[in-house]
Amino acid sequence: MKSDGWWRHPLLEWAETTGIDMTIERYTMPEVKRHFGEWWLDAGRWSLHLDAATFARFQPNPDVTIRRTITWLLSTLGRTEEPSRQALLISWFEKLLEQTHSEPAQLVLTSPAFDLPDRNWADHYASGRFVLITPQYPKTVSLAERQELRQNIVAVVESYVENGIVGWLNTYVSGEHLLFYVAENALQNHVDWLEPVEGSPSESLRPIHIFAEEVLDAVTQDVLLSCDLLVGKYFSGIQDMGESLLSLALLRATDTEVRTTKLTIWEERPLEILLHTVPKRALVWFLDAVQSRVGQPAPVAGSAPYLGVHQLPEELLVSLRGIVEANLNVSEAARDLFIHRNTLIHRLDKLKELTGYDARVFQDAQILWLAYLSIQSGETTTD
Repeated sequence: MKSDGWWRHPLLEWAETTGIDMTIERYTMPEVKRHFGEWWLDAGRWSLHLDAATFARFQPNPDVTIRRTITWLLSTLGRTEEPSRQALLISWFEKLLEQTHSEPAQLVLTSPAFDLPDRNWADHYASGRFVLITPQYPKTVSLAERQELRQNIVAVVESYVENGIVGWLNTYVSGEHLLFYVAENALQNHVDWLEPVEGSPSESLRPIHIFAEEVLDAVTQDVLLSCDLLVGKYFSGIQDMGESLLSLALLRATDTEVRTTKLTIWEERPLEILLHTVPKRALVWFLDAVQSRVGQPAPVAGSAPYLGVHQLPEELLVSLRGIVEANLNVSEAARDLFIHRNTLIHRLDKLKELTGYDARVFQDAQILWLAYLSIQSGETTTD
């Protein structure tokens, strides 16, 4: 991969050969609105945009033919000698997938905006979302069979997103994934003919929900392979692509810990994402505060001491999730869990007896749920 400023040597060599006075200067603030090779007049001198940090000034002013020639030559040279946008995206995203499992909070705080030297990317990635699909291969699948399955998955995805495939990622931490891009206008056109459905996701997320569910169903039926699908943060232009890839990497990290569905969308997991990006020490303090109540003497003489959330039986954790997802409605939660209402009430009473928190009370349920997600995130440890 060529280093930043690949255009420096050919530009300086051209200026020396032609005798034109050219200086390479830096913007005082990152410039993201101009395109690579774009010209503009500044104080009577022509300037050429090179990247978000750098531009060139010329004296005497080059005429329109020279300006167009320089732009064409640099664009051609960039396409032939720079790595493809697919290769760069794969390289960046693989690094993000590896790092978000170790220090996600630090990565969010320090990760700079990606410097994308090929400004023509804006024509391809105007606005939309990055999507990550993870196949669940059978344990006995051979290398040749895996390769054939990969080709079949790509064929299915390409039928939905023409020219949207970015490429395959293979990471030691999280396995094998296919990264692709879907444009905003393609999503909207995909669902314009459908009528709103009662109980469907919010209107803003409805297009991506329908699209993602169709892709998952198509892969399952046509390739006969189960897959997980993650949808990253919406981006409105090339300047937001770095954040979008970071959001997808964080979503991948959180999704492996508290998965409840094959389809996960960034906007639907704000709490889990927040907990995953909060520094570990802050989460430990929160759990200590919860445990301080747990560690106090039980209110009834002779009863067992309180338990931490991580010590609860599985059926009580399932009941906790059920009552939270049913908005603390006991009857609805019992139906969703396929148990009798009295059985759920008994479990919630047991949960209160063991933890000191009543999941039917909003504040207590909130604390229990945050503690549960904090431990599930894997970012904290409890004795």
